Amino acid sequence: MRNRWLLALLVAGIVTFGQAAESRDTTSGSDEAEYAGDVSLANKLYAEENYQQALEEYKNSRIEAADTMNLGVIEYNRGNAEYRLERYKEAIESYKEAALISNDSLLRSKALFGQGNALYNIALSEAPEKKAEAIKTLEAGAALYKSAYKLDTSNSDTLYNLEYVKSEIKRLKAELEQEQQQQQQQNQQNQQNQQDQQNQQDQQNQQDQQNQQNQQNQQNQQNQQNQQNQQNQQNQQNQQDQQNQQNQQNQQDQQNQQNQQNQQNQQNQQNQQDQQNQQNQQNQQNQQNQQNQQNQQNQQNQQRLQELQQEQEQLKDKSENLQQNPSELAQQQEKLQEKTEQLRKDLQEQSRKDNGQEAQKQQEAAQRLEEAERKQEQASDDLKQDKREAAANAQQEAADKLQEALEALGADKSETKPDEEAGEQNSKGAGAEAMEDNNSAAANAVQAGELSEEEVNERRVGDILRREQEDNDRRRKYRLSGMKEVDKDW
Repeated sequence: MRNRWLLALLVAGIVTFGQAAESRDTTSGSDEAEYAGDVSLANKLYAEENYQQALEEYKNSRIEAADTMNLGVIEYNRGNAEYRLERYKEAIESYKEAALISNDSLLRSKALFGQGNALYNIALSEAPEKKAEAIKTLEAGAALYKSAYKLDTSNSDTLYNLEYVKSEIKRLKAELEQEQQQQQQQNQQNQQNQQDQQNQQDQQNQQDQQNQQNQQNQQNQQNQQNQQNQQNQQNQQNQQDQQNQQNQQNQQDQQNQQNQQNQQNQQNQQNQQDQQNQQNQQNQQNQQNQQNQQNQQNQQNQQRLQELQQEQEQLKDKSENLQQNPSELAQQQEKLQEKTEQLRKDLQEQSRKDNGQEAQKQQEAAQRLEEAERKQEQASDDLKQDKREAAANAQQEAADKLQEALEALGADKSETKPDEEAGEQNSKGAGAEAMEDNNSAAANAVQAGELSEEEVNERRVGDILRREQEDNDRRRKYRLSGMKEVDKDW
């Protein structure tokens, strides 16, 4: 009676993988459920497909099981209920427990068979994403099918499932290999794409680097220029900073020496300032001296111009007497030669001092001077040949050329008429006073930077020539009015 009950509790798992490859398990109840536990109730609930309640009853029945045979059957039925509830990992543990507890080879074969089915279902859930893990799971299931078949060689379902699992393993391996190849190709393609992108990026980076280098070179050139401009100031600042750092570093031990050094530096600066002031004063004095020399030269030129003009008047007034008096004519010729020689020396000295802007005036003056010398030579020859009238005329022409030479050295004359009611002496005094005022104003303009020395000199020469023109006009007026004028001698 008891064996029949055990056989009634044994659940046969029949698996057909043609459609869904799920196990087809049947559980038959016993009309003679004499065992103390409610196993019959669990089997009934199982048959009614109330697997959760059946599982609870199997758990309760396991506590009341008296021997390993009954316990193995309960664990096996419990595994079937967990299998139906798709709790495959729990079902595997129940099947393992049943195989370990039971000594019945048929029950152990069914427990191993159930483990294989549970592993197969686990492999199905793993296969889409984890083919390698699914293959290992199926290989474990195939090993269980082999073990189950060894215990029950009459179960053809075991061989069927074993072959089916092997085919699944082969299929998954082929798919896995294909996926691996595709993944490898994809990786190679990705690597190629990455390489292409890297090459493009490298080219772009090289271009960017070149552009940056060009910009950097331009910036460096600008920076070098700026650094060069700042270098002198920076060097001075660095020297001062180094001196200050040195002074600070030795401040505690060399305070007195530093104070002395500061005093010495102040004294040196004062000395330098004094030297600079002296140099400035010396430069101003030199400029004043040069100005005075120029004024003296202009005055001398004016004096010579006046003398030449007086000589011209004398030559005109005394032309008849000179023609009758050979000794006076010779004396007059000697004076003209002396004046010519002196003017030649002055012209050479002024040519040495003046700058290039006065070269044209000096050249014109030199040309007039040469013409005066030729006229003097002609006058000398005429005197030797006792041609008194020709000699007097040549002397007059020589005097005219000397006057033109002096005028060439000065500025252009501006003709202004003197006051006809003023006397000669008052006109000369007023002209001298005006010239002094002009000289003072010109000197102030030079110091203020409004006029150059050349412009000032030209104004002064112009003043001198205007005075001479006034004197000539005044003399001419006196001669026309019948007044006599005392000419100065050479």
